[in-house]
Amino acid sequence: MVTLPDFSAANGTTTKTGSLQSFVENDGASWDIGPGVFPVHEVHKIGILDMRIFNNDRHGGNILYKKNEGGQYSLIPIDHGLSLSPTLERSWFEWISWPQAKQPFDEETMKYITQMDVDEDAKILQRIGVRPECIRTMRLSSTLLKKGAAAGLTLFQIGSMASRTELEMPSPLENMYARAKEETQEGDEERLLENLWRIMDEEIAMLGM
Repeated sequence: MVTLPDFSAANGTTTKTGSLQSFVENDGASWDIGPGVFPVHEVHKIGILDMRIFNNDRHGGNILYKKNEGGQYSLIPIDHGLSLSPTLERSWFEWISWPQAKQPFDEETMKYITQMDVDEDAKILQRIGVRPECIRTMRLSSTLLKKGAAAGLTLFQIGSMASRTELEMPSPLENMYARAKEETQEGDEERLLENLWRIMDEEIAMLGM
């Protein structure tokens, strides 16, 4: 239980905008020991989170680990200040280079991805005041995750579609979005997304061949 201070006496209101952080016990950062010891399921959980929020700052120092009883490792993601980006640029995920990312999703993970409700996520973000362009980014990356997983792609394949392999070269997802914009009348967001989903399906099908 956490007791929060009453800000009403200071500024005449009972609410205040801010953030809460929780300290989590850990044994260090992932890049201190290398990824080989981490369970596949733990790596997949980090990857799914990053695709949902389009995290632009997922390096080894932002993934902590904890060695549990029995010698098993769990992963702890931290520092999400560069998430829900207004653009698709500058994306890179540390876990793309980890061997676990090339392993297929297990049944539990597939069930979670399938049950993700992108429209409901968008409504929640809208209610709390997240900018429309940031919500659109979430829609794009989350839908790519769902479509890719449904087509049997690995986390590596899905993440690679959303990432820039070279700093100044657009990612496949950026190129797909650019194509959809070219085919859509300015201001027609619904048609833009429809065109993008079609293009995304085509690209995923080609990758899965």
